[in-house]
Amino acid sequence: MQNPIAIQNMFIVNGDGTYTVRFYNGRQADYVTVDSYLPVNAKGQYVFANCRQLLADTSIALWVPLAEKAYAQINEEGWLRPGGQNSYAKLKGGWPNNVFSQVTAIPAVGSLKLTSTVNFVQFVAAYQAGSMLCFISKDPPPDPLIVRNHVYAVVRYDAATRSVLVFNPWGINNGSSKPGLVWLSWADVVANCDSWSRSL
Repeated sequence: MQNPIAIQNMFIVNGDGTYTVRFYNGRQADYVTVDSYLPVNAKGQYVFANCRQLLADTSIALWVPLAEKAYAQINEEGWLRPGGQNSYAKLKGGWPNNVFSQVTAIPAVGSLKLTSTVNFVQFVAAYQAGSMLCFISKDPPPDPLIVRNHVYAVVRYDAATRSVLVFNPWGINNGSSKPGLVWLSWADVVANCDSWSRSL
């Protein structure tokens, strides 16, 4: 949302049902080509990105599952995560600041501890500067709408109410009891999240 062209520029449509996707190993571009065969269950629903949405629904954006498939495939090169394997299962966990840099080549920092005052000022400054931001939830969080030990992307900040709209990367209609979008006051952010990450 902060820089959609960065995502658009990740993809080269090859015209034969395949896509070449760019990631960054430090500042060095690294490319991987994937086909458009995406994992679905017996009901024809996506099982990873776009979870529980129908593959046959042509209104659903494909860039997320294609990027995820490419990320799983390029992980085999070993520079994304230790012991890299071409496997969706090996993408579980990880740190969002690493992904920020691997997708955009923009430096990022993570594991910034949350406090009620100091981080709020830093967060607002980073948001106003156009940084990519996310929060990492506690295990367990007190709010039943928040997924435990999970990354939430910051979508919007409302200065009037000092509240933050966060996005669950499972998606809007993800088939779980956890919503795709949640408004949190700063007090809620601190209560439900351990840390935050930001691009520089």
